[in-house]
Amino acid sequence: MIQLPKRSVTRFFIPMIDVLILLFCIFLLLPFASQDARETGGANSKAVSGDEATLKNRLVQIDRERKRLSETRSATAKELSGRIAPVILKIDTGDGGLVRENPSGPVRIDPEANPGQVRRMVEEDRRRLAASGGDSREPYYIFLPSPSSPFPTVFQRQKYLRWFAEADAAADVGRPDMIFGGKEK
Repeated sequence: MIQLPKRSVTRFFIPMIDVLILLFCIFLLLPFASQDARETGGANSKAVSGDEATLKNRLVQIDRERKRLSETRSATAKELSGRIAPVILKIDTGDGGLVRENPSGPVRIDPEANPGQVRRMVEEDRRRLAASGGDSREPYYIFLPSPSSPFPTVFQRQKYLRWFAEADAAADVGRPDMIFGGKEK
């Protein structure tokens, strides 16, 4: 007599058939997935090559700027050693206005009220320096704030620097502790 197997063969083949069907479906879908990958890969490679070209151009520009900056720094250090004549302008502790001490008394600097005042002052200082020490010296204006004063504000500082830039003169806000050694005179 024929006996039935103790284990059913179907318990083994049905899950295996399910796995084979799943693998066959994946095999059928592979050409679509590879086509999408080629399309996006082509676009990505174009974008990457464009980005690479942009980055290379940017790196070349950065290298040029670094070289120019180092040349400018070395040339400036050599040239400025004897060319600068500092001119100190005080900042009024009451309202932050610029004041220049002259032998005749303090003069308030305000080109908005007196157009051309900064340009005339710069030209006068250049003439005075040329007459006293040759034409190689250039005035450098330092705005000296009081350590206890909140002035100049950021807006005032930008305004003052713009005035002197328009007059083609170098200027900056100095620190009293650097100029007077920690104490304001």
